[in-house]
Amino acid sequence: MDGTIYSLKDPRDGEIKYIGQTKFNINKRFSEHIRNSKYKNTKNHPVYLWINELLESNLTPMIEVVEIVGVKKLNQKEKYWISYYENLTNVTSGGSGIRFINKKTFSNEHRKKIGDSCRGKKHYNYGKTAHNRKSIIKYSIETGELIKKYVSIKLASIDNNVSVSAISGCLNGRKHSSNEHIWLYENHSVEEYESKLVLARENPSNTRKSILVEQINIKNNKIIKIHNSIKEAARSVNSSDAALKYVCETSKTQKYRSFKWKYHEKKISK
Repeated sequence: MDGTIYSLKDPRDGEIKYIGQTKFNINKRFSEHIRNSKYKNTKNHPVYLWINELLESNLTPMIEVVEIVGVKKLNQKEKYWISYYENLTNVTSGGSGIRFINKKTFSNEHRKKIGDSCRGKKHYNYGKTAHNRKSIIKYSIETGELIKKYVSIKLASIDNNVSVSAISGCLNGRKHSSNEHIWLYENHSVEEYESKLVLARENPSNTRKSILVEQINIKNNKIIKIHNSIKEAARSVNSSDAALKYVCETSKTQKYRSFKWKYHEKKISK
């Protein structure tokens, strides 16, 4: 199982202000940061003081993946990246959660040496194949035909513009279908294929629905474009899904990245 080392950036200057780790989807972790910034027992932490400062200006942090590593290496890599960057809002050295005591600052030359020591062939994962990677197959619900085979969920997600969690939900049985297709691991049985195909055809509503999002001109309040999903709208302004979702659902002004955003009344099936 893999985990993610992520960063939170200041949208005003692009400076990295926080390094964290998660075993789950980073958009989910982003939502937790926004939510935690409102709690009395956490809102005075440096990272949440910074987040609240942004929220008051109708801005949100930008979350980005720094590195994907095995879960066992998360603590080690979090410590490494926290020591690598300066001026962070982290109050611990990472991993074990020990508070900083005279945090060491590396010179630019030393930081370059650290970076060079783990790039390319020197990286500990160079040339290795993920031991837990499984090939998956996409089938048409309408005809039942095999459409395409992918060596990983991530590649299928990119090729079909569908979230990893949507495909994963279909593979794990939480959903019957996604994006008008059924998804199965390559080594599936005939019975499993036939069962999932029947369920997908009988329960088309099992597929989650995407909410249409309106992008509105702030000056004249006219709709510029109606996006088919939060994901599509977020990509149009180089934002995260979680940030735009927060603006549509929580923000009083609903203003973000020089536009106003809100959900459209109609819904469409993926």
